[in-house]
Amino acid sequence: MPGCLRSESGNTALYATVVLPIVITLAVVGMDISTWQSLRQNAQREVDRIAYEASLFLPNDEAAAQHVYQSVAALPQLELALSQSGQQLLNITTSSVTFTAKVEHKSVFDHFLAASSGANHFFNAYASSSASTVPEDVVLIVSDANSLRPPAYNTWGNAIDWPASSYFNLIGQPSYVFDPPNEPPIYWPQWWESDFFTETFRRWATQLCYNAAVTPLKLAAMQITDVLGSGALNRTAVLFTPGDAAGGAGFSLGKALLFADEPAAATHWSGYYEARSASGNEACVYFADETTTTNQRYALPSPPFAYISPATSLPCSNRIAVSPLGSPVGHQPDPALGRLEDCFVGGGASVQEIIYFHAVRPHPHEANGGNITRAAAFALAALIQGTHVPTQEALDRRKNLTSKVVRRIVVLTDFLPDPGDAEFTTLLSELEQAAKATKLTFLVFQHTDLPASTKALNEARAASINAASPNASAQLATDAEELNRLAGSFIHKDRQLALRI
Repeated sequence: MPGCLRSESGNTALYATVVLPIVITLAVVGMDISTWQSLRQNAQREVDRIAYEASLFLPNDEAAAQHVYQSVAALPQLELALSQSGQQLLNITTSSVTFTAKVEHKSVFDHFLAASSGANHFFNAYASSSASTVPEDVVLIVSDANSLRPPAYNTWGNAIDWPASSYFNLIGQPSYVFDPPNEPPIYWPQWWESDFFTETFRRWATQLCYNAAVTPLKLAAMQITDVLGSGALNRTAVLFTPGDAAGGAGFSLGKALLFADEPAAATHWSGYYEARSASGNEACVYFADETTTTNQRYALPSPPFAYISPATSLPCSNRIAVSPLGSPVGHQPDPALGRLEDCFVGGGASVQEIIYFHAVRPHPHEANGGNITRAAAFALAALIQGTHVPTQEALDRRKNLTSKVVRRIVVLTDFLPDPGDAEFTTLLSELEQAAKATKLTFLVFQHTDLPASTKALNEARAASINAASPNASAQLATDAEELNRLAGSFIHKDRQLALRI
């Protein structure tokens, strides 16, 4: 009997001195681990949220970084983690936000450890996240039809808002030393003989490049290409319709589908020249050149968003090789005279310059808008080829986002194609195929000088397009400000992001 009591007493002593402390220790460790795990999970949720929200600011990497700093600072338990070299583990580009934060957990044992060592002891939990804008391949189609320029020897707007380029004030009347042809099929341009010094002619000639109808379209196109082009994962292309030739393909190429800074991303400078008006893209360069005109009225505007570096936006040091001011004889901006720099016309012009210095062509849209439809079909083929057979450059940049590319065709125009036309119906059907799924967006400028009949036709066609397919839409703008808003909203509409790529 006493032996049993001794056994129970020994068991109790063993439990009190050995087992109980172990149980308590394990319980405390479990609580510590559970608390640490909870802190880590909460930290991960916060870091994911901050990364996602910051990515919404892209491609403005400075605004994205500021959001990360402010958001982390607003959460006392979080702070940006440091690498072994002491650098913050934060990497923000125009396409992605990646960062690591830490949260400190003070262990229950810290009370005992601090009493024995005189120092506090913490366990750190780390959370990392990366959010990226999903890559976009976008083909921009810009109208250059004659509905965007005044009829011959007429002008649009007032002389204060849309004056003649100052270029005309700095040169003498061109002269020639041969008898000009005046028999069909060749006629010498009339302006050489009588119209050159008239204000009407000079304003009209200037408005073949810049006027209240085409300039807003150009600026909207530049806004879109500027923002998309600044994203390291995006590719853009530019087409013009109906383009250089009347009939035929119905479009001309301004830039192929490439990254903005890709080595092969050369733009296509058109040598188009309209002899009877001495108009062409080269004339647009002269009319806008500040050095030549000493006037900023038609100077190339700064990008709507200052994301593109000067090295990217102005790869050539000069546009004009020989100033026309040095030799007023033969003033006409004929590409054959070679007055533009080889760098500029040989692929070095930025996409913004290609758009802004593009002269309105003298030929119209086709009645059914077939030229626009064919341009969109060409764009779709380029997008499919570009995403289904990606280049090594695209694979290297996009990595595991290669298969997530969003494809879009955006048409900036003052005229819509006929949605009932067979070619357009075929185009809509192809847009909806799973392998080709592409969004087609029309931004239509119902400018002041567009005939009322055309405006009504656009309204009817826009309604039909919006009802015909979920992959196609048409939005109408009646002034430059509204068009600019539409272009801005398009950039961020249906934006797709990938979290923790």
